[in-house]
Amino acid sequence: MNFKLLHFLLPALFCLGLYRADAQCEYRLDLFDSYGDGWNGCSVRITSGPNVYTFTMNNVNDDGSDSTVYFVVAAGLPVIVNWLPGSFVNEVSFKLYNTDGTLIYQSAALTTSPGILFAGIGECPSCLKPTNVQIENVYDTRAKLRWSPAPASNVLGWQVIYGPAGFVPGPGVGDTAFVTTPKVTLTGLQKKTFYDFYVVQQCDTTDFSAQVGPFNFETYWTNDVGISAVLTPASGCDLGLETVKVVLNNYGSAPQSLLPFRYSVNGLDAGVAQPNDGFYTGVLGKDSSTVVEFETTFDFSEPGEYVIAVYTSLPGDEDALNDTTFYYVNNRLQAPYLQNFENWDGGWYVDTTSAFPSWAFGDPEKTDLDTAASGVNAWVTSLTGNYNGNEKSFLRSPCFDFSTLTSDPSIQFLLFRDTEKNYDGAWLEMALNGDSTWEKVGALGEGLNWYNNTNAQTGLGDVWDGNSEGWIKAQHRLTGAGGMSQVQLRFAFSADASLSYEGMGIDDIRIFELPANDLAGLQAGTSGEADECGLEADSVTLEITNLGSEPQSVFQVAYSINGGTPVVEDVGNLVVAPDEHITYTFATTFNSRNEKVDIRAWTILAGEQNLTNDTSLVYSVDHTPLSLPFQENFESGQLPGDWSTTGGVTNDNNNISYVIEENLYQFNPTHTTLLPRYGSVSVGDTLRFDYRVTDYPDGTEPTPLNNGTMFTVEISADCGPFETVYTIDESNHVLTAEMTKVAISLDQYVGKTIQIQFQGVWGEGDFFFDLDNINIRACALDLELSATATPASPGESDGEATVNVGAGDAPYTFLWSTGDTSQTVTNLVQAPYTVTVTDANGCTAALTINIGNSATNDIDGLTSLALQPNPTNGQARLHVTFGQPVDLQVAVLNLLGQQVWTNKALNTTDFSDDLDLTGFADGIYLVRLTAGGQTLTKKLVKSQN
Repeated sequence: MNFKLLHFLLPALFCLGLYRADAQCEYRLDLFDSYGDGWNGCSVRITSGPNVYTFTMNNVNDDGSDSTVYFVVAAGLPVIVNWLPGSFVNEVSFKLYNTDGTLIYQSAALTTSPGILFAGIGECPSCLKPTNVQIENVYDTRAKLRWSPAPASNVLGWQVIYGPAGFVPGPGVGDTAFVTTPKVTLTGLQKKTFYDFYVVQQCDTTDFSAQVGPFNFETYWTNDVGISAVLTPASGCDLGLETVKVVLNNYGSAPQSLLPFRYSVNGLDAGVAQPNDGFYTGVLGKDSSTVVEFETTFDFSEPGEYVIAVYTSLPGDEDALNDTTFYYVNNRLQAPYLQNFENWDGGWYVDTTSAFPSWAFGDPEKTDLDTAASGVNAWVTSLTGNYNGNEKSFLRSPCFDFSTLTSDPSIQFLLFRDTEKNYDGAWLEMALNGDSTWEKVGALGEGLNWYNNTNAQTGLGDVWDGNSEGWIKAQHRLTGAGGMSQVQLRFAFSADASLSYEGMGIDDIRIFELPANDLAGLQAGTSGEADECGLEADSVTLEITNLGSEPQSVFQVAYSINGGTPVVEDVGNLVVAPDEHITYTFATTFNSRNEKVDIRAWTILAGEQNLTNDTSLVYSVDHTPLSLPFQENFESGQLPGDWSTTGGVTNDNNNISYVIEENLYQFNPTHTTLLPRYGSVSVGDTLRFDYRVTDYPDGTEPTPLNNGTMFTVEISADCGPFETVYTIDESNHVLTAEMTKVAISLDQYVGKTIQIQFQGVWGEGDFFFDLDNINIRACALDLELSATATPASPGESDGEATVNVGAGDAPYTFLWSTGDTSQTVTNLVQAPYTVTVTDANGCTAALTINIGNSATNDIDGLTSLALQPNPTNGQARLHVTFGQPVDLQVAVLNLLGQQVWTNKALNTTDFSDDLDLTGFADGIYLVRLTAGGQTLTKKLVKSQN
């Protein structure tokens, strides 16, 4: 509402007696900022009678994103909301609610100009809702509630309507308590049950406020105690006889005393001597807890992981599920070590030296990192979002004792990575014998999947970065750890302030002594992988690493193609040292040309101690071409994913459909569109496309090709060099703003695969080059035309004919000898009619249809005859139909009357056959049809030109 309207509204309100200063109530205003930094000087000023309020939101006292405020309005007086703009008004919004919680105004797009956004009349019900409803206390079968009365001249009392959670108050639904003071104790409740309640203020016998609520609470058990936490001992490197300190909780409503509690370690009772120990004699009230310490100690000096179970044994305890708490303690863990993080965090923790850490333990729920490597839990950089900007964090291990090892152990784990490549990354560090000096473990190219990049941009060195495409296994020797008694590890992660991604994941950590003999087949490949067509003598490669402690020299390698018979080879004098990576190339080759193959390769080592990593993942290589025919009109508005072009797909610039288009001019003088490889080419296959060249910037005028401007079509056969097969230049370019169709025979490439490339070279001018409807399709000999016909009555024009198309690509166009262009023609007399059909690729065929008797009355009942192609280079197809069954004899004769081909069909209405004149001389041949004693002769011309 604007100021002028308000100027007329106020006197009217006075005249109607609507100003009431005796009733007031609270309205609510919710403020929001989409950026989270407050309103940046923006504010709203709200006036209600004599009351004026100004509200804003800043990033100091508020959280910067949203804020809720309340203000008092007077019933019957105008409520006016003024907008006072500041900076970044596009981030600001708010909602206004009346005293009943009904939305009465929501801000639209706010402007930089001040003004009135809303004007209305303050509405305060005669009986207002109570406020400040509180759940004062809840017990097992009762609950105490209180609230503040709403201002009113007369209040008879309050109704409290309650029932099971989710109930909707209504006649006969829920229980009601009526009180005359603003508090109530609900009794007779069920134990451990959720309840909802509403409060209604009653001002007189017929005047009730709106309901306030629902509010909810849960009742307690009467007798319910348990252990909520274990405080000691803490994991360490040198535990011994330790005390166990716990937190004892009363979860029920009744005070408890004389509580028995015990603990066990790794399933063995600790021998707590009750009642002298493990027996609480104090009084533990409702919702209270106390810290107690067992006098009975336990010896944790043996290295390993301990599970402490602490539990209460209260007679009559109504909830046994919260009696017991399990607590894990590590002391000098030894190899072999396995932690899958399913029971707990493994004693790994975020180092206090971390800056902006995002490491978290639990079930990851991100877009890509949406599950642990195994089970449910893992350590990841944030369970639900991306890692933090400027993060420098450390996920630290418990203490390890490798003093009994005579050689260095190896660490193996499953890793997920999704970071900004070259700027963010992770690595593993190790500290020996409690030393504060941390050293990076390993280097790029060592171990198994050990680092994947050297981060030179930020000086991080060898790291895991980029995207691993899922969980992968990483392994490396912990050099120098053997014989050490206090070893700690930590995963380091570093990120800059710019882009952040889902980050790192760590799961299923193993530390173990290296076996002497452990060869791993990491990755198979082929020498001809980069060759588009593949190689007739292609070689399989296998990346091998020695994960054992001894060098290996006498072993075999093998591979299998598509699950076939394995090829096994001795490696000869090859020696692979521990931690060394080598790539072996098999001497036995295979044919990958135009093939798709799955390759599995593996190592064969006598005395192998770890067979699980011998075989590589299946390596798939695909050299097969795309199949023919194909047709692309770009009407999806997108370039096919395996095509490339320097132009773009558009329907702008006076194009009636989507095309590939490039603007060629002085500073953009070339164009290239490259298709993928297709094959193999068959006889009759033809490359067809539409093109045009029009003026810039409208695309409405045809443009000549001058000063060397040209466009070429180039073809590479079987991955050979590209050769020009067609050129569009000033000598053959059609000057038109319409698309020009081009067809290029591919007969010279029969049996080969081809790749097509369109090239454009600018000479002068500024114009658009458009390409459309690119396809390769062989024309069917006759498009498999057939017809249905209705004869004409003698002397009448009531005949009808329909042509049917059985081959080619829709849409089709039709041209009859009558001039009609529809698939069906009517009003025909007794006579022969010819229809020419053209498909979407420009393939054509003709069919003659007789309505009634033929004009020459040669054969009664003949309804259609097609002889295509005519002329022919040797192959032609004859197709005839009759209105009734006939015995048909067909012969082909040369001009000397000699029969060169013959066939017959008995009792037929539809006859088709191929006429093969390939081995005969060029010239005119006669195709003679005989049926029912009548003969019809057609000419067929054979010519190679």
